[in-house]
Amino acid sequence: MADFAAQINYDKSLFIAKLQERSFVDQRLIGFTLKQTFKAESSDFLLALLNNTISMFFIEALGFGRGLGALDLSKDRVEESFRILDPNIPINKQKREIVKAFKPILNRNRMKIEDEMEQDDRVNFERTLFRIYGIEEHYESVKAALLKHYKIRVAVKSK
Repeated sequence: MADFAAQINYDKSLFIAKLQERSFVDQRLIGFTLKQTFKAESSDFLLALLNNTISMFFIEALGFGRGLGALDLSKDRVEESFRILDPNIPINKQKREIVKAFKPILNRNRMKIEDEMEQDDRVNFERTLFRIYGIEEHYESVKAALLKHYKIRVAVKSK
């Protein structure tokens, strides 16, 4: 049973989905189950932590390029190595600020990662998150690393 799910094979956009209700996931998805200590946490806050530039970088870095530029992930590798920012660090007011900055992204269609990273709502969300976690000086370098990994993977398509 999972609360959130990631794909095994990503293409042009990277995201982790929140399931409306806890559900079974098959072998084409990687399920994330909330630990008991986080059951009371806002699911939108946790979704924001799963879908920021740092998390997208982890997804991209943990996989490898497959035919036609698809990202191939291993469930075991994700379970062993995927990490998110510590949900205990921000105070409740800051958590609400993160969710507020993330909401516009939830209310629109996903985009190709290169376009996504340039959207005003995405930049605002990322800068808000990085500021609250005290790591704002690393935003541009994490974003650049994510885009570099992505471009290397999708370059296979154009060959």
